[in-house]
Amino acid sequence: MIRRWFVEQNIIDAVILLPDNLFYNTTAAAIVIVMRRERGDDAPILLINASSEYEKGRPKNYLSEASVRTIVGTFHARSEMNSVGSLAQRGHVASKDFTLSPSVYVDVSTAEVHRGLQEIVDDLATLDRRQRRLTDELRRILQGLGLTWSSN
Repeated sequence: MIRRWFVEQNIIDAVILLPDNLFYNTTAAAIVIVMRRERGDDAPILLINASSEYEKGRPKNYLSEASVRTIVGTFHARSEMNSVGSLAQRGHVASKDFTLSPSVYVDVSTAEVHRGLQEIVDDLATLDRRQRRLTDELRRILQGLGLTWSSN
């Protein structure tokens, strides 16, 4: 297995996952693998998931200046900056069957924000009052036209 050999030889310095649809002739995401021979024995592998760092373009997506700064800044700082980077020791990579896909190590999804139950109940009460008010108004309008309406 090639990945295993590169990890065991301590040659992989960083793996950068770029967004989909950046390059002509393919819509697939690109991966940049940075290799370095002179690495410390305990040097972790930097995994950068920049898959959400893009701007929509026609016909191709593109990296904004801010996205480039985020990717380069994470690379140079070798940190978990802006939730796009993760440092993984070789043993951790081995435990994941030598998978080097940054999406395995870095989750770039946004956290869902849930509303409180009381807030939802209050909103339903407000909508119920509004619905009753609008129904009454519609009844008055229809009565003014000599029509009747039953909401049964």
